[in-house]
Formats: sequence, C-alpha cells, structure tokens
Amino acid sequence: MGDPDGREQPAAPLIGATGGGQRHAVVIEHQLRPLFGFYLALTVPSAVYGSDSDFSDGKLTDPQVLARAGQAVDQFATLVSARQPKRQQVSLASA
Repeated sequence: MGDPDGREQPAAPLIGATGGGQRHAVVIEHQLRPLFGFYLALTVPSAVYGSDSDFSDGKLTDPQVLARAGQAVDQFATLVSARQPKRQQVSLASA
C-alpha cells in the first residue's frame, strides 16, 4: 500500500462489507479502517455495510444502503480525481 518514504501515493480503498446482521457493521470502523490506516491507506469517510436483509436474489435492494453506496462512490471519485497528477502546459521556444 503506502510507501513510508513518500515516493508513491498510498492506496485509496473504498471500504465495503457484508455480514449476517447489523451488529457486524462495527467491524468496518473498529477493525477494517484502522487496519487500512496502519498501512497508510487513505480511506474515504463513508463506508458501506449491507446485511443479509439488504439483499434480494443476490442484489442490493435496500434504499438506504444504496444511497450510502452512492455517497461513498462519489467521495471515492473525488479523492481519486484530486490525486491525479496535474498536467502542465509546456510551451516550446521557437528558434
């Protein structure tokens, strides 16, 4: 993931998890986010957790979880685009 010498940018994961019930949602904030932080990863503020009841026929159907996923994706896209190297205009001197 991240390079302690700062030569390359740290990874930027979007955290998502599924589990059997709502009580498992704390794993994201108490286990996964600190783990990514240990490896110098830069995570977005929103994480997504879905339990069995949020899915129907293998597809995410809960409107609140879908909204949270959209929010997390927007944050991720903003983070990734902000980390892209800026292009500099180069003008060539005429001889």
